[in-house]
Amino acid sequence: MNKLYSFIILLLFVITFGSCKKARLEKMEQSLVGSWELREISGGEIFGISSHYAAGNGNIMQFTERNVTHILANKIATSGSYTVDVRGSGRDREYIINYRDLGTQTFFKIEDNKLTMYSDPELQGELQDATPAIYERVKDPVLERN
Repeated sequence: MNKLYSFIILLLFVITFGSCKKARLEKMEQSLVGSWELREISGGEIFGISSHYAAGNGNIMQFTERNVTHILANKIATSGSYTVDVRGSGRDREYIINYRDLGTQTFFKIEDNKLTMYSDPELQGELQDATPAIYERVKDPVLERN
């Protein structure tokens, strides 16, 4: 009886923990959906110096539930499907965009309607050394028609 009780408690713990992680991931995926326009790249061209971009610059990332399109100067530069994964937990949690068609991935975070994407996913948790690109959420007449 003791073993059965312990097994049931363990099973409930695993189900609860797994569903919470899945719910957080689904919430992050939904917050990514929309259009994002580039505002800043930190240290990309010259270490320590940021490049700023004005609203209306035309460098846009559009995310639907399954697909992403990168638009430059009102033309599609790349497009394809993606998934979102999570690595770590608690304060060490990191979200990753996996670009299926390109075979690459990018760490990202979303705060205050700003999408920060880190250029070097190989840094393995050293995001402070990565080159961040900061996008701001913008209205898109195509995605927000209804």
